[in-house]
Amino acid sequence: MKLNIHTIGFVTLLLFIAAIKCGGAQPSPPPITGTITFSGSGISITPGEGWYRCEPPTGAGVFFRGGIACGPTIVSESGMLSVGLMDKHYSSLESVAVQVREEYDSILSEDRHSLRREPFVTDTGLRGLHVSYVQRSVRDGRAAEVRCHHYVVTNRDGRVVDVAYLADARHDTNRAHEMIRQSLSLQ
Repeated sequence: MKLNIHTIGFVTLLLFIAAIKCGGAQPSPPPITGTITFSGSGISITPGEGWYRCEPPTGAGVFFRGGIACGPTIVSESGMLSVGLMDKHYSSLESVAVQVREEYDSILSEDRHSLRREPFVTDTGLRGLHVSYVQRSVRDGRAAEVRCHHYVVTNRDGRVVDVAYLADARHDTNRAHEMIRQSLSLQ
């Protein structure tokens, strides 16, 4: 089985949903205040109310195809956001969009009509490409649906950065997308 960001991200999201906010029985971390800079990515986000720093459960990891994960991972009631600095051979936003499309086409559990792509501009003037789709899976007899969003931008060094937001479809709200589009900025 080919593991990719979407398969691993989906499993990771399910682990987060099953755990009590980043650590099972451990106390929840304090909410994030202010702006978060994602290490090595050259971007930042101001998440606002209801977001927490989270270390993935041991062994779960957050992996990016063709890139390096840039901590921290942040979570909210609606989902999980992680950032990856793409390898240099991903030289354009389009090259990442093509890779997402190829992976989408290879996963049998997808809603075949859910792939969407659109250019976007943040309130800070950063231009990018938003690629999203719905992933469905059945595990232990229970169906789950995750919306996978990729906000792909180029940092000041010309490197492509993938802001991946994975949300339980029941809790995917405009609030998280507005937060990304309003506060995603270059460092």
